[in-house]
Amino acid sequence: MPLVSFSHIGKDSLLGLWHLEESAGELAEYIPFAQKVVDGIKSEARKQERLAAHRLLHLMTGDHQLLITHQPNGKPCVKDYFISISHTKGYVVVMLSCSGVTGVDIEQLSDRVTKIARRFLRPDEFVEDWKGQLICWSAKETVYKFFSEEELAFSDMRILPFQVAAHGLLTVQNLKSAQEVNVSYRLNEEFVLTMVTGKALRP
Repeated sequence: MPLVSFSHIGKDSLLGLWHLEESAGELAEYIPFAQKVVDGIKSEARKQERLAAHRLLHLMTGDHQLLITHQPNGKPCVKDYFISISHTKGYVVVMLSCSGVTGVDIEQLSDRVTKIARRFLRPDEFVEDWKGQLICWSAKETVYKFFSEEELAFSDMRILPFQVAAHGLLTVQNLKSAQEVNVSYRLNEEFVLTMVTGKALRP
């Protein structure tokens, strides 16, 4: 079972990370309604991601009947929890909270991000290297999910200066609604992971 870790984030948020090694068929054995989860999906990789997210959810909550659904805009939903999901090559991450909106993103570590940096960095955002660029990319993906109702553009988010490290905290300004959020990040040899949770709201 390639479960990488469970981490408690704050008082009531939980982060689950899964290393994808099983086939969709192998993962389906753990999901009582697996066919419903992958119905209409042709891609093997996409089936793996959907099933792994459910497997993580069930292990994190102890409830093997929970089903992840999606709003028209693609935002995931699950009964009694705020949820955010992300995946990259070989990994799936799920973040849950009982009391506040969540956002999470995971990106494979690669310097290819430099080729698209102009698409997501503002002229007033200075980043030292490609790892910093990747952290910014991931952080903005996370903040986009956190403020999903606002449908933010990359230019609507401004990241304040920060130091690249193995882990840290950076501040992202939502210029559309004049709010700031603190985004946690983790950087290792395989991926960048960013996450944020918010104040209590009704699911």
